[in-house]
Amino acid sequence: MDKALLKEKKKEANGLKPMFQLGKAGITEQFIDLVDKYLKVHEIVKIKVLIATSTGDIKFYADEIAKETKSTVLEMKGYTFTVFRKITKQDKKDAYWAKQDKKEDNNENNFQED
Repeated sequence: MDKALLKEKKKEANGLKPMFQLGKAGITEQFIDLVDKYLKVHEIVKIKVLIATSTGDIKFYADEIAKETKSTVLEMKGYTFTVFRKITKQDKKDAYWAKQDKKEDNNENNFQED
């Protein structure tokens, strides 16, 4: 990743609030799936590590999540870190078809209520 893009994404991430909290359960399969799905749509996610969890190193959690989601750690501040992954064409297609499936489900539900 080039420095200009990195700098731009750090600026963008600065105004974000943490979307996920990593709790006592630690890094679970469900947590990784949530972060992965979020990154498919938004590119950047900020994650806060709860103090009770911080018996380990915050850098360990950031690196592990980045590795599992195939993303890059942008920055770490205190108990919060930011992860970035560029949206691919396949992610855009998946998001489009997921939206279409949701519309179809809503239409089916409307017919069943009548």
